[in-house]
Amino acid sequence: MSKAEPRSITRRSLLAALALPATALSVPALPLATASVAPDVADAPSGLPPSPDPIFTAIDAHARACADLEGFADELAAAEQAAWHAPRGQRRAANKRLKEAYAAQGRLCDTLGTAAERFAATVPRTLQGAAAALAYVRAHYAEGYAVCEEEETITLLGSTEIAIRRAAALPVGLITFS
Repeated sequence: MSKAEPRSITRRSLLAALALPATALSVPALPLATASVAPDVADAPSGLPPSPDPIFTAIDAHARACADLEGFADELAAAEQAAWHAPRGQRRAANKRLKEAYAAQGRLCDTLGTAAERFAATVPRTLQGAAAALAYVRAHYAEGYAVCEEEETITLLGSTEIAIRRAAALPVGLITFS
């Protein structure tokens, strides 16, 4: 058996760990056949209307961030063209507008990155939410780009697994396969 690789804690892994429910952190690593978990009363009826699945909010936030960045492309292209072709006497002002446009693009990219991290770390509360999250990722991939980076994709798979385990009344936690 090989020694586990030491890994540094990244902001993404910290956010992913914070997004995990308390049961995911407290269940000992046991084979599935011997795992014993206290009953999950989180889904017990409370008399209140069910809260909406948070994954839909995360999908909407990511979609808005994508649309904002894509919508900014024409403005950025216009600023670039103006700066590149500005006549003498107008170049300084055009370059200033271009610098501001690049800064705005950077903020939009940061917003999109944050939305992608939140989307990946959000655990769906329903199977419909889990299916919607996977369909959203698949639709973006079909358009030619990924919603998540590799590390975020692993987090998304873990979030989806937790949702499926909860819906199937399977133990949620660190499970080893030996």
